[in-house]
Amino acid sequence: MIDAKTLGRRIKYFRKRAGMSQMELELAMNASAGMISRIESGKVNPSKESVRKVAEILNMNPNELDYLIGVTAVPSTKEEIEEVYQQLKYYLDKSSVFGYLTDERWRILHVSKGFQKILNADQKTIDGVFGKTIIQILLDERLGVKGLFDESAYDEMVRIQLAYCKREISFMKDDKIYQVSIEEIEKHPKIFEYWNSLDTEKLGVFYEKDERIVPFKVGPVKFKMMYARERLLDNPRFEIVEYIPVNKYFRTVQNLLKGRK
Repeated sequence: MIDAKTLGRRIKYFRKRAGMSQMELELAMNASAGMISRIESGKVNPSKESVRKVAEILNMNPNELDYLIGVTAVPSTKEEIEEVYQQLKYYLDKSSVFGYLTDERWRILHVSKGFQKILNADQKTIDGVFGKTIIQILLDERLGVKGLFDESAYDEMVRIQLAYCKREISFMKDDKIYQVSIEEIEKHPKIFEYWNSLDTEKLGVFYEKDERIVPFKVGPVKFKMMYARERLLDNPRFEIVEYIPVNKYFRTVQNLLKGRK
């Protein structure tokens, strides 16, 4: 659970996003005068029923409501991540699995052994991405990940990821992990300009096939893989993002990497 001040601050953000005044929201809720002001200032801790009513009036989606009063209100703990990893270890250890474990804040939590091997990523690179957000990983060249992608298609891939990041989690304005991604974006003027130009209302409501194709590179060999996202049934704040090859060059890469440990 989050404290009353944090909850109030988040409700204020969603109210302003909806273009409603405190009085308008109070009237829509049938609440007493000054109630929303007290909630937003953290002086009153509203019931879950009241928060759900606010969410309905402000046209918030389930992920946004969950951010207010659900399991995603605070980031997952190390213990929670470790428990999920242990449940998935048998799968992530398979050499035929190319993917990683992530959460609702777009953090990379574990990378499958098959994915590490096919990308020929050294342990330093893998260790460096754990706990980082996907935006950090794509933009921070010190992490050494940019070299794993086809440079001719890299910029377009980044733009696609930025668009869907903004569509999915830009409501997490006061979240520390989200802020880390924004700070990384702000270091790159052109990317920051693009980020600010994005209109979430005009973005798609799902990932189209072409937008899920990622251009990888291993040495001189370039190949593409398309990813799919699968939420965990028992804990939907976590996802497995898994990649599937889409062209013939992938077999060439596999042959190049045969015998590597």
